[in-house]
Amino acid sequence: LCAVGARAPRRSGEGPFEGTIRQLERIQQVFPVSAVEAELSVWSREALTELLPWCVARGVGLLAAMPLGSGYLTGTLKPGQGFEPEDLRARHPRFTSEVMAANQPVVAGLRRVAERRGATVAQVALAWVLR
Repeated sequence: LCAVGARAPRRSGEGPFEGTIRQLERIQQVFPVSAVEAELSVWSREALTELLPWCVARGVGLLAAMPLGSGYLTGTLKPGQGFEPEDLRARHPRFTSEVMAANQPVVAGLRRVAERRGATVAQVALAWVLR
């Protein structure tokens, strides 16, 4: 979750803000928030429950971060595939062989839709986010 405002302080070298709606309300009191960035994909839908309604109610944009699940929702990654040590996915729990295997039905579903539509798995995953 990253809040962006017209006068928001920019801090070099820091990642996105990962906070709560309550914290976002406090930020909004200091400066107007124009957009919020949060992970959103077929794989990660948490932003739809509280954050999206909060943004809609205030006219704040929602920027979808990682809509392709760091590459997983492209359909090109396979369970058990290794990553280079400098690749963040090498240390992320979502990219262990077990979790990737458990999430194969998500990719398989995207692949079925993609085949029916004459699209790629990635295009279907992005279309879901944009819906």
